[in-house]
Amino acid sequence: MQGFCFYPTNITIFLKPRRGGVRIQVITNKDYLYFVQAALSKYKGEYSIVLEPESRNTAPAIGVASLISLLNNEPDSLLVILPSDHFIQDENSFAHSISNALELADSGLLVTLGIHPTYPETGYGYIEVGEKINSLGFKVKRFEEKPSLDKARSFINSKKYLWNSGILVGSSRTILSEIKQHEPTLYSQLISMSEDIRSTVDLGSIDEKVITLPECYSLSENLSFDYAVLEKTGVAAVTELKSGWSDLGSWHSVYDLETKDENQNAVVGQVETIEAQGCYIRSETKLVTAVGVHDLAIIENDDAVLVAPLKDSQKVKNMVTRLRKKNRPEALVSSSVYRPWGNYKSLAKGLRFQVKKLTVSPGECLSLQLHHHRAEHWIVVSGTAEVTIEGEKQILTENESIFIPLGFKHRLTNPGKIPLVVIEVQSGSYLGEDDICRFEDKYER
Repeated sequence: MQGFCFYPTNITIFLKPRRGGVRIQVITNKDYLYFVQAALSKYKGEYSIVLEPESRNTAPAIGVASLISLLNNEPDSLLVILPSDHFIQDENSFAHSISNALELADSGLLVTLGIHPTYPETGYGYIEVGEKINSLGFKVKRFEEKPSLDKARSFINSKKYLWNSGILVGSSRTILSEIKQHEPTLYSQLISMSEDIRSTVDLGSIDEKVITLPECYSLSENLSFDYAVLEKTGVAAVTELKSGWSDLGSWHSVYDLETKDENQNAVVGQVETIEAQGCYIRSETKLVTAVGVHDLAIIENDDAVLVAPLKDSQKVKNMVTRLRKKNRPEALVSSSVYRPWGNYKSLAKGLRFQVKKLTVSPGECLSLQLHHHRAEHWIVVSGTAEVTIEGEKQILTENESIFIPLGFKHRLTNPGKIPLVVIEVQSGSYLGEDDICRFEDKYER
């Protein structure tokens, strides 16, 4: 069997069990469930989604993926582990590199994909290449994580180093064995989850199921797999990736991939510049103007604006950490929220009112519900809406609207074949998402 496992914001895992077929397995934080389901909605193959109660870095996630294969009687499955924010330019060349890595991993090696460095990047990890194994790859001599600029320059000049892409290939058996040897505490924590995982799902038919990991997963050690295993193991190997690659881990990486104008600016959206040079400027919702600035990242979306030197754009994560500590909603909740029926986006909010844009997928519906503290007004922008209020159904089409009084049971359904777009105007004393009393819900929330 072959398969693919997606882990938003951190890691993707491709499974290659021996019994034929294709399977996707997605390991993600529980908050991303509906986003992942939407992303996989058009995929016709087999898949499962594994939900973490709390994100615990790559070592526990990779360990869980390997453990599930072991519990599914596939200890020799080959896992291809890919960070989800990578840009791959040449898919055929990428597939060739993965094939080489799979062949090396079949002999019990943990294989990472390395990229020939083109400049002294300080935000990437580096791999010092050791002796040649065969025509497919080399042993890893050592790893160096995010060196200083002087060190990065020396690595480039030595021609002995590759960038560490973070893409890893290895068997479930090898991964668990190396975790056991180098991080025995994490291994014990993983094994202690076995019965909980086994009792949660029928592992023989794991495909197209949502698997919620036990709460004890949150107690797992917060370790990267590179630090926990790769930097310590004696079975690390590297094969070169020549497909054109970027980890998109910073706005500088995005800037490098964009088309530039005559002043080396890369602009997206409504942007006007005068005497600006070497900038990445992105507008999501409104006009952005830049005058006389150089080498900046200027990013505008509907709830925040970022301005930073391009060379320091990796430090954005430090600002996100600060905003989270201050409980800023911009860092905690996206303005677009996914649900099993589609998604909604907040457009405006003030004292006793809120405006949202609802997009309901064809054939889907919201729960039968009521609100104790707010009334709602729905205006159909496009598509066909079936509205149920206190048991009575009405069909609304484009430019038609309806009012739902406070305390009335109601439901919105899309009976059509195209997405239903509705503007929802809420008014009342309390507008929180927890003011929902559900009576029927096809998604069993």
